[in-house]
Amino acid sequence: MKQFIRVISLCLLGLVFLSGCDLPGQFVGKNPFAARTSTSAQHISAKTASVKKTSPKAVVYTDASAQVTQKIHFAFKAEQDETAGLKVGVFFIVTMTVKNESNTPIIFDSSKFIMSGSDWPETIRSAKSKKIQLNPGNKTIINNLFEKVGGQTLEGPGVFAYLNRQHPLAYVYNSFKPGGVTSDNLKDPKLIKLNTLHQSTQSSSASGYSDSSSDSSSTDADNTNDENSDNDVDTTDLTQDQLLAWVRADLESKGWNPADGKVNLKYSFEGGEAIVRVYGPMAGKPNIQELTHLYLVNADGDLQVSDGDGNFTTTSTPYPDN
Repeated sequence: MKQFIRVISLCLLGLVFLSGCDLPGQFVGKNPFAARTSTSAQHISAKTASVKKTSPKAVVYTDASAQVTQKIHFAFKAEQDETAGLKVGVFFIVTMTVKNESNTPIIFDSSKFIMSGSDWPETIRSAKSKKIQLNPGNKTIINNLFEKVGGQTLEGPGVFAYLNRQHPLAYVYNSFKPGGVTSDNLKDPKLIKLNTLHQSTQSSSASGYSDSSSDSSSTDADNTNDENSDNDVDTTDLTQDQLLAWVRADLESKGWNPADGKVNLKYSFEGGEAIVRVYGPMAGKPNIQELTHLYLVNADGDLQVSDGDGNFTTTSTPYPDN
């Protein structure tokens, strides 16, 4: 009997040894095949995770397609800089916010942002130089992108742009008002009209560069405007001095005194038309001048005026007698 018990014990010890020294109870619920399957699945899963999705390639803003740039939204806010220490006039600083709602990362060089107007004496360039990559869904704010911006600049035609005027971001008009301006104003008919200024393809429109007077033998068809029929001046071909004289006469009819030194007339030639911008004292801030009127002569020789809202009306003031 004892020998039989010894044999049984040796058999049990042999089974324990063959099982890797695990206790018999450790076999419960264990499936070597399932373990191998799990290990294989984990390997496949890890292999799949190692394959990365291809991200869209970042592009420079000027190289992006129209479908992409339409989803890049800009906002500009001008604020008065009282630290400039000016005795007359005022300077503004401009902050820009950009949001990328496209699926493409966009690269900007902040030194390439500009403010520009066709009749501005010079382009205002960015005060920054950092390069920015704006990923999809993100936005960035650049404080003081433009510095020392004159108040008059923000009250007439002009654009915020990237690199050149072929890449407009928003019109500058009234960007100093609460809320500033956004890219949406590029679709505003009044601002479009204000900035294009009735561009004409007719070379015969008032140029301001003509140094010749009307030929006395000109036909009566050249002077069909009843208000100007008594004058020998062809109002479709005015010199700069003649146009300025007409503008002064109209201002005087409105109660303004262009000779008092408080009104400034600025002449320019844009899109085939002679333009006169009138600047006067800002209400409540007489030391600051703002755009009050915009004059031009249309192809029919009529003097037209806008109060800065983009709508032009023909004045009733005839060309002044010599």
